[in-house]
Amino acid sequence: MTYLKTWFIPDLLSAFPVDIILLIAEHQILDQTPLLAMKILRILMFLRIISMVRLLRVSRLVTFFNKLETSVSGFHLEFPRMFFRNILVFIIMFLVCHWNGCLQYFVAMAMDFPEDCWVRKENFLVNHLEDYMVYRKLPKQLWRRTMDYYRTRYGGRWFDEKNLLNMVSKPLREEILTAVCRTLLKKVPMFKDQGANFINAVLPKLVFEVFQEGDMIFREKAPGDRMFFISEGHVTIEMDGVQRELFDGDYFGEVGLLKHGVRAVTARALTICWVFSLSADSLHQILHSFPHVKQQIEETAVRRGRKN
Repeated sequence: MTYLKTWFIPDLLSAFPVDIILLIAEHQILDQTPLLAMKILRILMFLRIISMVRLLRVSRLVTFFNKLETSVSGFHLEFPRMFFRNILVFIIMFLVCHWNGCLQYFVAMAMDFPEDCWVRKENFLVNHLEDYMVYRKLPKQLWRRTMDYYRTRYGGRWFDEKNLLNMVSKPLREEILTAVCRTLLKKVPMFKDQGANFINAVLPKLVFEVFQEGDMIFREKAPGDRMFFISEGHVTIEMDGVQRELFDGDYFGEVGLLKHGVRAVTARALTICWVFSLSADSLHQILHSFPHVKQQIEETAVRRGRKN
């Protein structure tokens, strides 16, 4: 009887078969005009709010933890009481973040997913990738690697970084690029030893790239079109059967660019690698203005050749 007087009605409302009603209603209003049918469906979609009544159960969770904390405090144990209190705070924070995400998705759904909403932009790119892979009949393994690359490269988000940076002023763009590449600037010795003029000349030319574990970055005797700076990850360099590992802050691929020739080594990603690349044209343009940096890079290349 206690349950019937307290939580029976909220549980009954939260178990209301809203999805079944929407499915039946969708078939019933097909004979209506498209505009009227769309309005009716949008109104019916708000019936989903009824299922949110189950959120009232959170109060029962709070009551449970309060009782647990009270029972523990009777033993005069401070640590267990603070432990349960922190657990409760963590659960509430997690629920608030979860509800916020659900609410943002619900708002986009109630507006029939407009073209500028985040849901459509993300799904647009994912659906295009999936359609292309189905059309080309790519193998499942390659399919998974492509989707893994998308998630690693964009983190589930879609944006045109180049156009975004072109919309702001040059000083602001330099500050943004410095913030984006701050990890690289701290790790690469060539950047740490140079002044602001050299840094500001290089940063706009850098292109962010991601390589997955096992990816071939470039092969021996391939044309050298760009050099790479490792922000995070491990890369192996192989020449004549001899391997050498490169880590965060190292750079490679500069020899082929300086000599306007082909690659002398093979580079492969040992782990997921976050790198920045600099094209051959950009490198020669920068080194023309900073000849002392060119000398430094050439000396580093000679030392590497001796080690190999």
